[in-house]
Amino acid sequence: MGFLLEKIEGRPASIQDLDICEAALGKLHELGFLHGDANRYNFLVAEGGVKLLDFECLQGNASRESMHKELESLRLQLTEDSGRGGGFIVQGGSN
Repeated sequence: MGFLLEKIEGRPASIQDLDICEAALGKLHELGFLHGDANRYNFLVAEGGVKLLDFECLQGNASRESMHKELESLRLQLTEDSGRGGGFIVQGGSN
C-alpha cells in the first residue's frame, strides 16, 4: 500500500465560504455519504472552488437525518476557532 500526495494551494474555509461548502457537502450527501468530520480545515478553498479533505470518518449509506444534521452544523464548524482539525501547514519549499 502507498499514498499519492499532491500539494494543493488554498486556505481553510470560513463563514464567508458557507454557500460553496454547503454545495460541496451536499454533493457528497447526494452520493449517500456522510463526511463525518466536516470541520473548517477539511474544506480547502482554492482558486477553482472548494475541495473536501480527510475522509477518515466517511460513512456510506448514511441516513437522511445524519446528513441533515451534518449540513446544519456546518455554519458552526466554519466559525469554530479552537484549531481542532487544523493538522499542520507546510511552509516554503519548492514543491
